[in-house]
Amino acid sequence: MVGAILLWGSSTTAGKLVLDTVSVPEIVAFRILGGAVVLWTGGLLLRQKFRLSSPVPIIMGILEPGLVTFFIVLGLYYTSAVNAAVVWGIMPLTQPILARLFLKEPIKPVIVVGAVLAIGGTALLFYAKHQAGTGNLLGDFYLVVGVLCACANQMLARRMATTHRAPIVTTAYQLLSASVLALIFLFSVTAPAEAYQDIDGFHYGLLWYLVLCTAGPFFLYNFALQYMSVGHVSLFAPLSGPIGVLLAAIVFNEPADWVIVSAIVLAMVGAFIPTMAAVWTGRRA
Repeated sequence: MVGAILLWGSSTTAGKLVLDTVSVPEIVAFRILGGAVVLWTGGLLLRQKFRLSSPVPIIMGILEPGLVTFFIVLGLYYTSAVNAAVVWGIMPLTQPILARLFLKEPIKPVIVVGAVLAIGGTALLFYAKHQAGTGNLLGDFYLVVGVLCACANQMLARRMATTHRAPIVTTAYQLLSASVLALIFLFSVTAPAEAYQDIDGFHYGLLWYLVLCTAGPFFLYNFALQYMSVGHVSLFAPLSGPIGVLLAAIVFNEPADWVIVSAIVLAMVGAFIPTMAAVWTGRRA
């Protein structure tokens, strides 16, 4: 999950940079279709059996990365890269509850403690960014819609991870269905001959990095859900905030004061509390 979050957190800054030259539909289609090609190629090289025994991966792909990528990139058009990273912090609040309702997973006290800290860090970051005047309510709304689609997808992903245990195959079909949705969206607003025109090497490099930030995290994410509960996995989402803050400070020269630093610490502690508690319990045993 740490590897997945590192890629996801950095993708918001890369996406913000690419928006200077490339349109939202072009970014969405390129990163999703590229991710699908990478995963299908990898799966074939590893001789995976691509048998679709359930329509769930298709639905997962429509939700995430299909709708999620669209709303996140659209939100980036209006608001800051930091806000895009931080908004994922609502997942520790929603996911344990949804997992209890739909998957019958228990809500452990240590997950509740971690969620409180992670959400506290998220609230601090939102406060700091809106006080600085770098937030935008419309942009934040699009981001929240995107994250809610991701919340629904996580329920389906956990079910697939525990019953099928084939993360490469699941992720490949997930990105395949998302690719169809992304291409329909792209060519409904852009003529094929006009797509991806006047893009320099630097921005193409960023687009390919976004492909890596799509294929890599989704595979790692589906793999992790085989062994971790939804509530535990969701605690890692706020870590994209600290990564976004650091990269935004470097790339966009956005300030990082003591409030933001405190928020980073809270989010990190909240994400790692369950793991630290498990290690401590194991040592005592």
